[in-house]
Amino acid sequence: MRVTNSMLSQNVIWNINKNLTYMNELNIQMATGKKIQKPSDDPVCTAKSLEYRTYISQIEQYEKNAEDALGWMKVTEQALDGIEDVIGRTRELTVQASSESLSESDYEVIAIEIEQLEAQLIEIGNYSYAGRYVFGGYGTNTLPFEVIDTPVGDEIMYKDSYLSLGGPYAGSVEDDEILAFYSANEDKILTEDDKNQDIMYNIGRSSEVDVNVEGYEIFGDDEKGIFGTFQKIEMALAGETEYKVVNDSVSPPVVETYELELTELLEDLDENLNQVLAVRADLGAKMSYVELTQNRLSDEYVTYTGLMSMNEDVDMAEVAMELASAQSVYEASLAAGSKIILPSLADFIT
Repeated sequence: MRVTNSMLSQNVIWNINKNLTYMNELNIQMATGKKIQKPSDDPVCTAKSLEYRTYISQIEQYEKNAEDALGWMKVTEQALDGIEDVIGRTRELTVQASSESLSESDYEVIAIEIEQLEAQLIEIGNYSYAGRYVFGGYGTNTLPFEVIDTPVGDEIMYKDSYLSLGGPYAGSVEDDEILAFYSANEDKILTEDDKNQDIMYNIGRSSEVDVNVEGYEIFGDDEKGIFGTFQKIEMALAGETEYKVVNDSVSPPVVETYELELTELLEDLDENLNQVLAVRADLGAKMSYVELTQNRLSDEYVTYTGLMSMNEDVDMAEVAMELASAQSVYEASLAAGSKIILPSLADFIT
């Protein structure tokens, strides 16, 4: 076969371009640190990278959820701390008030502090996390607890329902007044639909945790709850010797009267504290579960980022050596090509 100058020139140019393209690929790998720049470079590697990135994205979202869930539960734990302190202080004051040696002014001072402690309970019941009320169930944007003035005394409202419509009521309030008030507000009793409103956080592919504790679980929703006990203590300090509750297990409901003794209310406070401790124990177990899940997610993140790096990242030292070699080859091809392409017609005539 006859080899012409044109054929030589074309071969030289093709080889130079080939070497230049290879050197450019290595340059891009050095600049980006990645083996592939487009899916067609390595379809298998691309598919694996997409899979790893999906896993890592899910893990990052689970980690954010776990952090948010833990933040919510820490606020709840802080609130339970506050409630325990309030009950403890109330118990001290109740023991103090049980002494017969106190003067009337002493009782008034204790009564004022008890009222302030009850107001503090309401404030704790309205704790929020990131602008969401933590004890209101699904109603995170609505203030859960408030005190309203009624014809039969101050009542605690929870999510627009009476926390304990059945009492306790002061012994000095007439039965007819209590029954009339109860009958007029029967549609505002806390129902089962207002309860068991668990707020779930997804913290893993098969891991969910309910982060919230509802207000009625801590404070109770009858006359034996924390607010019921406070109301009884306030009645006793005001000189009441009896309290009344509505028995709605019979039809029609009837009012029942019970004796009011400060010393007996100490047992109620202990039961209230035990209820708070039970809620706290359950919360602590859930917090521990979330923390363990966070550790697992952190390990998974390290594993999958490592696998993704092995799949798509280049060995910089190896690429640098290949680039130096490719540069030498390219320069050699230019030098060789210059000797073939440069000769002119005059060179052949002479």
